[in-house]
Amino acid sequence: MKPGTNSTLHDIAHRTGLSIATVSRALHRENSPNVSESTRRRVQEVARSVGYQANLLGRSLSTGRSHVVSYWTISAFSTYYASVAKGISDEAANRGFQVILNNTFDPAHSLEAAGAGEAKHSRVAHSFDGMILCDVAFPDNEYAAQIRRPGIPTVGIGISYPADGDYVGIDLTPGTVELLRHLIAQGCRRIAHMGQADALAKSDPRAIAYEETLREAGLEREWIPIKDHARGFARAGIADYLADRRLPDAIFCANDEVAIGCYRGCLDKGIKVPEDVLIAGCDGIEETAYHYCPLTTLAIPVTKMCEKAWEFLLARIHEPESPPRQMKLYPELVLRRSTERP
Repeated sequence: MKPGTNSTLHDIAHRTGLSIATVSRALHRENSPNVSESTRRRVQEVARSVGYQANLLGRSLSTGRSHVVSYWTISAFSTYYASVAKGISDEAANRGFQVILNNTFDPAHSLEAAGAGEAKHSRVAHSFDGMILCDVAFPDNEYAAQIRRPGIPTVGIGISYPADGDYVGIDLTPGTVELLRHLIAQGCRRIAHMGQADALAKSDPRAIAYEETLREAGLEREWIPIKDHARGFARAGIADYLADRRLPDAIFCANDEVAIGCYRGCLDKGIKVPEDVLIAGCDGIEETAYHYCPLTTLAIPVTKMCEKAWEFLLARIHEPESPPRQMKLYPELVLRRSTERP
C-alpha cells in the first residue's frame, strides 16, 4: 500500500505482525499497560510510514476525549520557539493527538479563536483534553490568567511557567553563571548584556544571573538595550551602542537570535569575532554552529522538555487528583570559537 492511501489499523497489524487490538492500544491508549514502549514505538513508526491518520471523531465518541491539546507560546516565529512547537507536535503525533497552536504575540486573535470570551468559555474549554503553556507566565503577561482554564489539565514549560501546577522548567541560572565565568577566565573585564529594555528583563533569569555574577566578580554591569529579542533589533542595537561608546570585551546576548544579529552588526563595522570582541547567545539553535565564526550558546534540551511535558500532561489527564509533577532541566554550555581568545 502506498503511504497516505486510507491506511487502516488492519494494514498496520499486517505489517507489524501484531493483532489489531494491540495496534489500536499502541496508537490510541497512550498509557496502556498491555503495550511495551518498544512495541508502541514500532507501531507508531509503521503508522507514519503508511500515512495512517486516526479517526479523531470516532475516538472522541468512544473515549469521551477529543485527543486535541491547546498549545500556547509567546512566539510562534523565532527559530527556537518554532523548534519547541515542532517538538510538541511530534510528541503529539507519536501519541495519537493533534495540537492547536496559539500565541500571545497576537493575543486578541488567539484568545478569541480559543474562546476566551465568557459566552464560549464552557463549550471551548471542553473541546480539548489539556493545555501546554510555553513561557507565558511572565509577571507582566496580562493574558496568562485568561489562557488557563480551571479543571483543564495544564503543563507549563520553558523559563517562565505557573509554579503552582505541573511544569517542566528550564533553569538558565547555572548555565549563565558558567558562561560568564568562562568569559571572565578569558580575561574579559567589560562584559555587556544585550537584551530587552522593559519590565520583562527584570524577571529574566539571564539578566538576573548576569547582574549577580558580575557584581560578585567586582565588574561593572553594562547594558545594551534593544526593543525586542530579534536579529534586526540586535544588529541596529550594537551600531547605536558603539556610536558613542567603546567596544566591550564580550557581549552576552539574551538569545541566539540576538547573538546572530549582534555578530552581523559587528561585521558591518569591521569588528572581528573573536579577535576584537567575544559573543555568546542562549537557546542552542542549530544555525549558531554554521557561521564563519561559530557562536557559543547555552543549548536548551528541547527534545527532553517536550517529551516530559507530554508525559506529565497525560499523567494529569489520567490522574487529575494526583500531586503536581514538577521538574527542572538545565541547558548545556556549548563553547565555540566566538568566546575563545586568539
